[in-house]
Amino acid sequence: MKRVVMIAGCMLLAACASEAPKTQAPPPPEEKAPVYLPKPVTNLFNPWLLVRDSDVADARAFDRMINKPGVPMQTEVSRVAQKNDEGRTLVVDIWKGTNIGLLPTALKKRSPEIQRTVSLAAEFAGGRGEQARLIVSVSEADKPTVKKWVEAGLAKAKGQYPTEVQWKPLNLKKGDVPFIRIEPADPQYAFGPFTK
Repeated sequence: MKRVVMIAGCMLLAACASEAPKTQAPPPPEEKAPVYLPKPVTNLFNPWLLVRDSDVADARAFDRMINKPGVPMQTEVSRVAQKNDEGRTLVVDIWKGTNIGLLPTALKKRSPEIQRTVSLAAEFAGGRGEQARLIVSVSEADKPTVKKWVEAGLAKAKGQYPTEVQWKPLNLKKGDVPFIRIEPADPQYAFGPFTK
């Protein structure tokens, strides 16, 4: 009998619950906006990107350090689109090189500013994350002095790769201007890890 009363009570409660006014609909479940995460860059491509980014930042910092009135300087950075192994295109800034003009009058006077510029350029080249090439074009008369400045800068560098130093003859008859250029030594530098 107890059972019958309990079942009847439950049915009565269920009937009462269904008699409630249906004016308010239950709130719809909250829809969350989809989250789109960028695909992770592959392990092979990531170190290459980090070195390229670091080189561009370092080159721009070096540019600010050297950029003084009377020191003509130009840093070449270009934007390159590379595909990773998944076929995704990544746009990367690539440091192509830095050119520093050495004014002949400052070289003749052996000014401390030109000495500092040459030494810092050699130190910058020697401290790269990858091997760099230092191209120096000065007259034969200035070469021994400039060579000492370059060697002093390379001695201060804390890079793990030896710097390739090239000496180019200066032809005053053709109007050549003395300069230093710092650039990546690897010809595949700008073309990504998948071209090797």
